[in-house]
Amino acid sequence: MSKNRRQYPRIRLFRLTIKVKVKGADSFSDVELINLSAGGLCFIRNSILNFGDALILRFEFKTRQVDMIGKIVRLDGREVGVQFTCTDDEIKEFVDSFNAELSSYLIPTASDGSRLELPGYTPRPQDKKSDIDAMLDIEPQ
Repeated sequence: MSKNRRQYPRIRLFRLTIKVKVKGADSFSDVELINLSAGGLCFIRNSILNFGDALILRFEFKTRQVDMIGKIVRLDGREVGVQFTCTDDEIKEFVDSFNAELSSYLIPTASDGSRLELPGYTPRPQDKKSDIDAMLDIEPQ
């Protein structure tokens, strides 16, 4: 059994597509996310990518667009693991935007049920997952 080195809890996503491109490339391609945390994400690739590639990850929210920078830290078949390499302020801005606008896409697996978490985060009672959400939790906490 491998040791979990993740700093942030992950949340699973349902049919959330973002745009991705290798830094320096001309165009973005759409990819489907598997999971997401404040430290990075995992997606299904549809093109050739290499370990260590720097990526631009574009999230198109209803009220704004947020570009995150990351690097590929894991390739496993078609799954690509990416670690964010942006500043703490950029990560916080992204987490705030995501939590405000995309909670309807979540299948809760984070300890509080449905939000991206940063260190020191304390969930409010209204952030706890509902009974129906708990039934959909397919990963143990």
